[in-house]
Amino acid sequence: MKEQMKAEKWLEQIRYDKREKKQEFLNELGVVNEFVSADLNNDAVLDIKFGVNVLLKKINQIEELKRLEKKVENYLGDLK
Repeated sequence: MKEQMKAEKWLEQIRYDKREKKQEFLNELGVVNEFVSADLNNDAVLDIKFGVNVLLKKINQIEELKRLEKKVENYLGDLK
């Protein structure tokens, strides 16, 4: 029973973290969109490149949290 409660807390934290990362992704996407909408000079292109790299990092973090969430869900299923 103790393990199940622990796993449920992990799952809750993972889901919270996933929501936070998705919001961070959306915020960064808005910033990149502003750069793309602006005049494209060398600085803007560098900003877009940096922003896209940040977006890719956020996507990877979200995907990792999804995998972790699935593992914990499976673990919880095994406990029941």
